[in-house]
Amino acid sequence: MYKNSLKNGAVDAKLVGKILKKVTGQKAYGLSKILIVYKNLIAQKIAKEEILVEASTLPQLDKSAFLKKTGAKRIVFKKNSDLVFGAKIKHGDWVWEETLDSRLEQIKNRS
Repeated sequence: MYKNSLKNGAVDAKLVGKILKKVTGQKAYGLSKILIVYKNLIAQKIAKEEILVEASTLPQLDKSAFLKKTGAKRIVFKKNSDLVFGAKIKHGDWVWEETLDSRLEQIKNRS
């Protein structure tokens, strides 16, 4: 099921829709557990394919070079007005946070 959802190593929304339509029409034992596991696998794969960059202002980056270095398929820039300066970057389960709040927390923990 999971492998059939991928096209060239990336999650294809159309294929996922077709698979879900086909599977939900069946009355298989434990279908809800199977769908929960499938959902988690797809969510993990999408998280690995996508980089989320949160910043107070949208940065000017060379997207193609950034994608080559990280191996991601797409970059999503999100403006977060709660951040004073710095950025918060998420790629899969990896989070890099270099913001004012994180710096203040580091200073607070040192003392």
